[in-house]
Amino acid sequence: MIKRCRKSEKVGKGLRHFSMKVCEKVKQKGTTTYNEVADELVGEFTNCTANNSLAEQYDQKNIRRRVYDALNVLMAMNIISKEKRKYDG
Repeated sequence: MIKRCRKSEKVGKGLRHFSMKVCEKVKQKGTTTYNEVADELVGEFTNCTANNSLAEQYDQKNIRRRVYDALNVLMAMNIISKEKRKYDG
């Protein structure tokens, strides 16, 4: 029997919760890159495997898009800073 994830389990508790996760990762690492943060969060949020690879690819792209958006919002709010390709928490 394959356990299916509910949408709320995959995404967390919405965009605000997801942005907080991104912020925590950046603060935790000190200096990091988009790919490091995105890879870790993709790993966390896709622990429950999807039934087919297309759905899993879509989820990964969606998570990466959300990471990118969250990083830009956090920069706009002066919570984190970016120099070239490195983010500082």
